[in-house]
Amino acid sequence: MPAFPAEFGMPVRVDLVSSAPRKSERFYRELMGWEFSAAGEGEGRRVAKLMGMPVAVLFGADQGADQGDSAAAATADQWRVNFHVDDVAAVVEKARGLGADVVREPVALVDGGAMAVIVDPAGALVGLLEQPGEQAFVAAGEPGAPVWFELIAGDVDGFDDVVAFYHELFGWEVAVRARTEEGVYAIAMEAGAPFAGLVAGPQAAGAGEEGSFTGWLAYLGVENIGQAVMRTQELGGEVLVPVQDTEFGPLATIADPSGATTVLCEVPLPPEDDARESDPLQNIDLSQFQ
Repeated sequence: MPAFPAEFGMPVRVDLVSSAPRKSERFYRELMGWEFSAAGEGEGRRVAKLMGMPVAVLFGADQGADQGDSAAAATADQWRVNFHVDDVAAVVEKARGLGADVVREPVALVDGGAMAVIVDPAGALVGLLEQPGEQAFVAAGEPGAPVWFELIAGDVDGFDDVVAFYHELFGWEVAVRARTEEGVYAIAMEAGAPFAGLVAGPQAAGAGEEGSFTGWLAYLGVENIGQAVMRTQELGGEVLVPVQDTEFGPLATIADPSGATTVLCEVPLPPEDDARESDPLQNIDLSQFQ
């Protein structure tokens, strides 16, 4: 499958903190076609892979708390987006200076990388992930992989502070696309190419009936949105927002059996020839991800 080199400050991996990790694993294996394997001996984390390429990490809320992630239990059954950094300790200190809370100090990973977790000014959890050179690749943009990311940033009043935080921390270019008294929507870009959305206002409170979600959402690509929605229900999940046609393509918001919310987005399969020609991993030994 095609993969792309990770750039500083770009979304690089999604983690699911689950109160029912076995149910979650079965759900995403059947819905997304992910294969799961242990992340490391004794760690308890499970790496989800698509065609051998890591796309997500699953771990239980209790496991996260045991490993020093103080936010894990409080934020069980939520997805967390991780962003690529070249020096996690330095970025944590910069984030702290910008007013972020640090809920997990930098910790070494068995693959030679490191990670930390902070809370941005909106109250959203943000993972910081430092990866060794050959592992700093992103699988994205096709069925079975994350295709878009969106920050639900809470109230409009604090939106400019949130934008300033990410600009200072990661150097993001952020362009406001729409602003009214009731809400604001902006796009984060790298070299002019959009990779994430930021939204604030009452309509952005979240997909669930309780309507109070603040945080990052991952959009997961599917080949056929209608079939994916039907399969979601068959597997014990819930459709929170039915299929809608948007400028990004057909979307549906779902909750998995443990209650974690994500957005399904219909995307086309990449052309086989193009994928092979552009795949930078074709000569790299992926056994290091086992």
